Amino acid sequence: MGLPFHAGPCAFLQVTSMVFLALGVSSQKTSKKAIQWGWIYQASAFVGTFWWIFISLHVYGEMPEWLALSAVLLLSALLALYWAAMAGCFHHLLTQGGMSRFKICRASLLFALCWMLSELARGVWFTGFPWGSSGYAHTLSYFSLLAPLIGVYGIGAVSAGLSMALVLGWISLRASSVNAQARHGLRVAVWTAFSLLLLGLTVVPLRDRENLERGQAAQQGALKVALLQGNVPQENKFSTARKEASEWYTRGLLQEQADLVITPETAFAQVAQSMPETFWSALIEHSQKTHTSMLLGMPIVDESGYTNSALGIGPERRMLYRYDKAHLVPFGEFLPPFFKWFTDQMKMPLGFFRFGAEVQDSMPVGKERIAPNICYEDLFGEELAKRFLVPQQAPTMMVNMSNIAWFGDTVIVDQHLEISRMRTLELQRPMIRSTNSGATAVIDERGRLLSQMPSFERGILRFEVKGVDQGPTFFAWWASRFGLWPLWLLGVMVLLAEGLQLVRSRGFLKI
Repeated sequence: MGLPFHAGPCAFLQVTSMVFLALGVSSQKTSKKAIQWGWIYQASAFVGTFWWIFISLHVYGEMPEWLALSAVLLLSALLALYWAAMAGCFHHLLTQGGMSRFKICRASLLFALCWMLSELARGVWFTGFPWGSSGYAHTLSYFSLLAPLIGVYGIGAVSAGLSMALVLGWISLRASSVNAQARHGLRVAVWTAFSLLLLGLTVVPLRDRENLERGQAAQQGALKVALLQGNVPQENKFSTARKEASEWYTRGLLQEQADLVITPETAFAQVAQSMPETFWSALIEHSQKTHTSMLLGMPIVDESGYTNSALGIGPERRMLYRYDKAHLVPFGEFLPPFFKWFTDQMKMPLGFFRFGAEVQDSMPVGKERIAPNICYEDLFGEELAKRFLVPQQAPTMMVNMSNIAWFGDTVIVDQHLEISRMRTLELQRPMIRSTNSGATAVIDERGRLLSQMPSFERGILRFEVKGVDQGPTFFAWWASRFGLWPLWLLGVMVLLAEGLQLVRSRGFLKI
């Protein structure tokens, strides 16, 4: 996606690294070597992408330094096995089929789909952890135009395929006969033109997309929003100091007169039922008097257990809305089987929450339909797309409520912002982000960052944003109905077809 410290997305770096990966895998003499190369590449990439997990485990969880470091390395090593397997599969089909038979376009497609399958496996299996998928590097590049069609996984596959085509074209040039001057010259010209095109697609940003902030233009019917960023240190969040944070958020809710006021995830750390009656009556009175809607992040407990939730209050009803987080974070919000020994090493309050429903209603605010998602739920575009199955009930605007202060002042802030931008590109809906420490921001339906509050500061971001009420994108249409199965089927079918072709070429199967 970019550099391992504070930096925005960099399509050129992503494609460059993919070119090195393609070159390394295709040039290995054995499939075993290709597996090793692919594993080292991907494990290194993962360490550089989410090294900040160490901070939550060691700094806030007080886990021994060696164990926290080992956990990050082990997670990276295990997740890299997906790509190692696909790299070995690709290399075997490529070498056993023979480069003369395996044309460049065909081999590039195979490489692209192998890469896509490895990212799909990481993003879906064992609850899924797609953080740092290669497509997120392209929110500013021309590749992002593909987002409403094929989504982030499709963009990553296109990047991989084009990178392999560049590598195989170079290998073909070196192997071609220099004696055939005319033919060789044409190949050089085509390869050079392709290289320049790929360079332009990754280096030259889309017009106006590179501007991090642009002037606010008055829009008729726009929603006035106020986003509260408390910047509550994690060491205070579950201590007696949380009272001061709760009071700050309460004052903000009672002072703002926007159409919609939003707090971050678990801005109020205590469960809703433990809040005093005066708290709710004051909010309801303010909402009715000023016609202000509110969306509060706080846990809820009922007969089914605890939920990480967002509660909506509107001027017309007392409890207007409730959203329960559906995609929970393993180890942080629920405990996977056989891992209690691991969480026992952390000295932090872990939530044991109940999963919310997969599809939940949007919150009505004026003419807008607001669809919340909490924390890293916005990583799963295929899950957000399910809310577009019924066009008349589809959200016109999305809201992300997060608290990633667990991971310090690191690149995670920039990464999560780009993840939200990709969702706006896939679904063509604005995304409002209200976070504890950053990045609190407003993103329009074209992925442009309209306004952003400085991270790790306390304050309120006020802005006007207009929702989009139109039909679903092509991505939202197929993902809402079939999830990621079309991508899975495409990848698996091509792999099976190439495998059968290889078997036939060896004479083991006659059709």
